Amino acid sequence: MPFSRDYYFKRFKPAELEQLQAAFIETCQRLGRCPITSPQKDEMAREIIQIYECGISDPQKIADLMIQVESVKPKPYAEQVFEQDLDRNVKSA
Repeated sequence: MPFSRDYYFKRFKPAELEQLQAAFIETCQRLGRCPITSPQKDEMAREIIQIYECGISDPQKIADLMIQVESVKPKPYAEQVFEQDLDRNVKSA
């Protein structure tokens, strides 16, 4: 989990880390990503911290904003190809 590293313990209080971790897990669940193995986990952690440092501390609100952030990002190439293959298979069926 991204917020279990020593770097974050020096930067945030335990209660703050719990909020950040809760926001991260909620975001991962909503996006269908594994919080442990997702290739985007470190980038997501940085973005969650940025939102938190802007004054939003509620994990649900942070997750809501993260969903919006992720919705406007370009999808990875592999994911685009996978979706195109699915579309072709559905149309040909």
